[in-house]
Amino acid sequence: MPNVREGLVVIKTYTFDQYGLKKAADFQGKLANLVWIDLDTPSNEEKALIERAYGIEIPTRDEIQEIESSVRFRQVNSAIYATLTVISRNAPDAPKNIDVTFILVSDTMITLRYGEVEPFRRFSSEAALQAGMCSSAEVLYVGLLEGIVEYVSDILVTIGAERDAISNAIFRNEKPQGNAFHDILRRIGLMGDMASKVYESLLSSSRLFVFLTQTRAFQDESNKTRLRVLASDVLPLNDHAVYLSNKVNFMLDATLGMINIEQNNIIKLFTVAATGLMPPTLIASIYGMNFKIIPELQWEYGYFYALMLMVCSSILPFWYFKRKGWL
Repeated sequence: MPNVREGLVVIKTYTFDQYGLKKAADFQGKLANLVWIDLDTPSNEEKALIERAYGIEIPTRDEIQEIESSVRFRQVNSAIYATLTVISRNAPDAPKNIDVTFILVSDTMITLRYGEVEPFRRFSSEAALQAGMCSSAEVLYVGLLEGIVEYVSDILVTIGAERDAISNAIFRNEKPQGNAFHDILRRIGLMGDMASKVYESLLSSSRLFVFLTQTRAFQDESNKTRLRVLASDVLPLNDHAVYLSNKVNFMLDATLGMINIEQNNIIKLFTVAATGLMPPTLIASIYGMNFKIIPELQWEYGYFYALMLMVCSSILPFWYFKRKGWL
């Protein structure tokens, strides 16, 4: 990784050649053919170095987390600022949205982020093998946006596959046993969290494309066309994210309903057991009374007679419930 050290300064810089994107030589405040400067959790020294080199102001961490359009999207002199919320799933069960600020200035794209963004790693690997993906900062900008949208699309496919698996577990498989419902609820929660983060990222992308179109950030007509295509692609993806969110809510309601049914079945069994034991208890209580005159106490078969009464009094309620279809 190319770097220059002034204290703790480490800056990722990229240029390109006939083969594709490549990491540049150590950045020392020179603007020589740099198409991309990536600031990943920069220090104050790093930001000051870029500000001096390009005559711009690097936003603070609090500023890039603002949601107002006037803060996230603006043009200051020749520099165009745009902040995009990018979903990154570096761990399968830990999706995270990271705000990334893109600054287009002097035919150089500067990205500012505070966290690892998976689409960046993917794009830089692909661009290193394709010169056409990084011939200018504008091309690189649009290509990176395309990579982000493609990454979001892949996550939507993953969510759809997880939705099908959970649906089979709820409705088509055998009755879940043990802690199966607990696991299903956990999976639904993770899927819902991911779907909401995807929706937030797509909504941010839509706002970004509108801003870039209105400001005419790109001069090349082919880049403008690619941007319009991206904007049209985001709309159905946004609708699909809403659809998946609705499916998550449906499966959550269905799972809670199944849990209620299971709980009701358990309570019903306890009720039947209690009802079946009430008559024998009553009979045993009667013959356990301390009265001198209870005819059956003097009868040779009185004990067996009492036992038969208890058994029959237990069987009759069960038979009645079964006949009514309550069991």
